[in-house]
Amino acid sequence: MGQGRNLVYLAAQGCDVTYTRDLTKEDSVLFWRALKPGGIVVYENGADESNAVLREFLGFQIIRFEDIQATSDWNPENKGRVQRLIAQKTLK
Repeated sequence: MGQGRNLVYLAAQGCDVTYTRDLTKEDSVLFWRALKPGGIVVYENGADESNAVLREFLGFQIIRFEDIQATSDWNPENKGRVQRLIAQKTLK
């Protein structure tokens, strides 16, 4: 688990923030309902082999997605697979 530095920074900038561990299809639906058009989801977590996070957010505009070997906040001693997603609710 990370230290929440991204969440703290975004909250200090006036953003409404939530915390969730592993994103699911249900989360993507909740985010879609909660965000106004143009709203953004920012996510970082350990990766799984299925790329489920990317698939669950295909209804959003994917601004950035990466699945890389990196040192994470939650396990700084070891490199591991990390997924990062920035997705925007499309303007409709």
